[in-house]
Amino acid sequence: MNRPARLALAVVSALSTAASASAQTAAPLFRSWEWAEEPQSARAAGLAGAVAAEPSDGSAALLFPAGLSLVSEPDLRVSLRFTGSGSLHLDHVGSRGAPGEVAFALPVGLRWGVGAYFRDRRHLDLEIRDEALPDGSFDRGDLNVTGQEAGVAVGFAALPSLRIGARAGLARAELSGQVTTTSASGAVSPVSSSCRDDAPRFGVGVLFAPEQRVQVGLEIDTKVTWSGRELTPAGESSYELVSPARVAFGVLYRPSTAVQILGQVDRVGWSAVEDALRCCGAGPAADDLTLEDATDVRLALELRPQYGDIGIWNRVALRVGVHSRSRGLLEYLGDEAVLQARFPGASRSTEWSVGLAFWRFEVSWIGRKPSSVWVFGVRQHF
Repeated sequence: MNRPARLALAVVSALSTAASASAQTAAPLFRSWEWAEEPQSARAAGLAGAVAAEPSDGSAALLFPAGLSLVSEPDLRVSLRFTGSGSLHLDHVGSRGAPGEVAFALPVGLRWGVGAYFRDRRHLDLEIRDEALPDGSFDRGDLNVTGQEAGVAVGFAALPSLRIGARAGLARAELSGQVTTTSASGAVSPVSSSCRDDAPRFGVGVLFAPEQRVQVGLEIDTKVTWSGRELTPAGESSYELVSPARVAFGVLYRPSTAVQILGQVDRVGWSAVEDALRCCGAGPAADDLTLEDATDVRLALELRPQYGDIGIWNRVALRVGVHSRSRGLLEYLGDEAVLQARFPGASRSTEWSVGLAFWRFEVSWIGRKPSSVWVFGVRQHF
């Protein structure tokens, strides 16, 4: 599934028994899937996701709850996301439009802020193409996934320079997939998979502002695990979908009232997928699958131009960002040529983003693999 983590994001995997685990690790249904966070907020998309030290609007409920205590008036954010089609590993991802986020923040007194949010974490329409594998077999099928989350958040100013926040939500994963592997001799092996499960997700944040021009933020998002079912000619088994934990450290610097420079480093716990495989009695094939924790780096610049005595500080903003992104795709290190072709892993990628905000409207573009993303947003103060 491709989808940076921001999670973020991770990939499938783990089975309840050694036999079923071995079958699952070889299943082509998940050969091109990574579970990484996709951008929902138009502002965060334009800043390459470098918002761990910054949000002070409605998006803070979703992105960085410590920023809720900075909200000065009720704020509502709504966005839509459009993803183009493209090739991902051996397979094809279809284009799709989907809701992005609905986030609301409300100040409570001078030291508190509360918020609520809904977001569409993930949409995937994956066509599993019949590319020839080294043994002459080929896979054909499709995988459709939807991930959504709703929750609430609270932020508190413990000190003028220190703010803390927490977020709690319920994340849903819905998956439907089927694939048929046809061997070189014509033998057919079908596999189908399904999941419809809810799981809690939590996040905490700390924001430290030693002086007016500098802010430092720390955010932690917990791992989420859902249960799915797989049906093969040998019978039915269970497995897990994993979205990895993430720790983000961000810095914001304001050299002037018109310029903000943002940097962020994320540590993504991709190895939770590998750990799930091994803890559930996976067979030899799973022992040769690896996915290591990785670090993402984000840099962004936001300009709010002013002209002479006529300031348009809250009217226009220009944004540009770059994201050096890890990829959550399993890599097979064993000697089986078919598994090497299905699970080759992935190198890092670089994503560029630009954004424009005017009055209540925002739009951002992200150049990413396998396809670019447009995010459109509307904001309203009350």
